[in-house]
Amino acid sequence: MCGINGIVFKNISLKNLNNNKVNEMNNKIKHRGPDDDGIFIDEACSLGMRRLSIIDIDNGKQPIFNEDKSKVIVFNGEIYNYKELMSSLKNKGHIFETNSDTEVILHAYEEYGSNCVEFLHGMFAIAIWDIKRKELFLARDRIGKKPLYYFNNSSKLIFGSELKSLMIHEEIKKEIDSDALENFLRFYYIPQPLSIIKDVHQLMPGHYLKYSIETNKIEINKYWDVSKERKTEIKNYDQIKKDLKIEMTNVVKERMISEVPLGAFLSGGIDSSIIVGLMSSISEDPINTFTIGYKNMKEYDESELARKVANLNKTNHTELFIDFNNLNDVIEEITNNMDEPFADSSAIPTYYVSNLTKNHATVALSGDGGDELFAGYNKYTSSYYQKYYSRLPFFLRKNIIENSLSLLPSDNRNSITSFGTKAKKIY
Repeated sequence: MCGINGIVFKNISLKNLNNNKVNEMNNKIKHRGPDDDGIFIDEACSLGMRRLSIIDIDNGKQPIFNEDKSKVIVFNGEIYNYKELMSSLKNKGHIFETNSDTEVILHAYEEYGSNCVEFLHGMFAIAIWDIKRKELFLARDRIGKKPLYYFNNSSKLIFGSELKSLMIHEEIKKEIDSDALENFLRFYYIPQPLSIIKDVHQLMPGHYLKYSIETNKIEINKYWDVSKERKTEIKNYDQIKKDLKIEMTNVVKERMISEVPLGAFLSGGIDSSIIVGLMSSISEDPINTFTIGYKNMKEYDESELARKVANLNKTNHTELFIDFNNLNDVIEEITNNMDEPFADSSAIPTYYVSNLTKNHATVALSGDGGDELFAGYNKYTSSYYQKYYSRLPFFLRKNIIENSLSLLPSDNRNSITSFGTKAKKIY
């Protein structure tokens, strides 16, 4: 998983020659990178990282420098097209000392500056320090798979992969951000760039941040967003299905690049089953799959479906059955690892399946995000009906329909009240 930390000291005259703080920050996220750690320190900046070794295990230790030692990088994530980028950069005269994707990012920054992120295909949180210019570059991947928090005041810019690293600094007050709390109570999570801690922000997905000691200014820019252009209507459904399979196969193959054991979370649903099927078609050896089942809760148990998918693809399948009566054993650890309030009950089975997987594989693919990309939840239909509902006369909507629905309890246990619950989401 890995994690990064850093401090930029805006007053260089203070002579930052003490690495205790960045070491302490690293220790707070040891769980993210149990294999290795590293620090860089000069009079203006401290960088730290914890490493989970995936690519170039022997030579990929961070921080990593460029050829003339004028720039240094720490990085959390994986760049899937790093080999192609490395070849291109070598043709431009860049010299590499490792075979790691981390060094590729640094040379891409040398070549393209802030635009380097547009060439990166992967998930990442990046910190690059320009030693000569005294400039910091932070970047986060397009969807925000990798977290990156930061705090800025008149004397320091502090950043890290987790809030618990930042909270060791006395400059950061242990105060709840009221806007973040309000959003959590409304949406059951905290939307970015807010964090639960006042004055601590998250770098938005698809954004990069630059800070220069010389100008003492933070510059944040968006480098990517979902295209809002209207696409051509799909007319050839069969061709679209073929194209989608090709695209899915390619992205799964990219994510199987690893020097450590691979696996997959398998729930038995459409998303994870497709990924397991594609992994099996790509791999020469049986892949490892992992499933969580529920004791005495058959209405939620999908282990039988997962077992059928595993048998179909001839995977090395491992199951663990959990009993929610024993949640007290793990609930404190789960909440401690969250950093922020997060009201998604799936965090519990995710913890269990991750714990199960780590004994057999270092990297695991999952089907997370499939429902969001393909509108797999029924709740997404509410936005479709909202545009038609809004065209009804105001009197009809407010005085008749909504007043009538308000009399129905929010209850999914029978068809009548369940209809009322769903209908209320339209207005």
